[in-house]
Amino acid sequence: MPAEPGLSEIVTTTIENRTGKIQDNVTNHNALSVVLKDHDMIEKNVSGRSLLEEMSFDDNGTFTRYSGAQTLNISYNPVATAAEFVPKQFAVAVVLNGREKRMNDGMEGKIKLAKMRMTVAEDTLQNFFNADCYSDGTADSGLQIGGLRLLISKTPTSGTIGGIDRSVAANAFYRNFKFDTVNDWAGGVVSAATVKTLFGRVIDNTQQNANGPKVILSGRTHYGAVRDAAQAVQMITDPKLAKLGFENLFFCGRTVILGSSINFGGQTLIADDLSYFIDPKSIALKTYRGAYFERLDQIQSINQDAEAQLIIFMGNLTLNRARTNGVLFDS
Repeated sequence: MPAEPGLSEIVTTTIENRTGKIQDNVTNHNALSVVLKDHDMIEKNVSGRSLLEEMSFDDNGTFTRYSGAQTLNISYNPVATAAEFVPKQFAVAVVLNGREKRMNDGMEGKIKLAKMRMTVAEDTLQNFFNADCYSDGTADSGLQIGGLRLLISKTPTSGTIGGIDRSVAANAFYRNFKFDTVNDWAGGVVSAATVKTLFGRVIDNTQQNANGPKVILSGRTHYGAVRDAAQAVQMITDPKLAKLGFENLFFCGRTVILGSSINFGGQTLIADDLSYFIDPKSIALKTYRGAYFERLDQIQSINQDAEAQLIIFMGNLTLNRARTNGVLFDS
């Protein structure tokens, strides 16, 4: 039997067999993506040079109450626009060089090495994707996904999202609600004594008919306040989220998730004294065909004794309705 010439087949089949698992592992590692998945807001296989979110920005101004042959208003009345989001890309490479191949000679050694590298690649994707989903999208000169700090901003009257300048008064429809306990309220910061009032205040200001926040992602201090306040009554959790490892509670029919865990790189995802109130029907994770944590063909270096296989992502988070989302913070 001829000797195995290298790791090409082992690496390729290992990644191929785990491609679906990579997708599940990465998205299930992230509280926001789990919520979007549960609400069917992960859209795969999109195409086009950008990601569009069409939305209405005003009532139809031709509404007229009339009697008999009274003249009606049939003037042109634009009521729709679109936000345009730039797709973002990232990749991780599983690389093996000739030295490693020969030092792990034998089928068992090769399989173990390939699996170990795949595990590290998956963990890396999980950690960076997790961080990006909570980011402001400014890392690497704006190549980063625009996350919650961008879409649900602490300063909603400034900045541009999807090409829409929120500092313009006419674009107020694309501003989320923000509540700063230090400057917008005189009753103190979030605590077990105040959390019901403050969370209720944000919910009241983001509910729009049947639309509104269904999930609250909280930092440690805010989540602790909800937990302490709930201990006086009955604490209920979402078993699905608990099974995936997310600590959670219910508040006024909404799931509150502890979202401030740190990742391998040490980044704090959500500040301890901050909570995002999320309308999952307003936010989507849109990804391009063949680029949802999927592998490319194996690459053999032309000037190195090494081979690599890339796992890639191309897409972005998008926002179609801002005012049903809110952020509460103490500093």
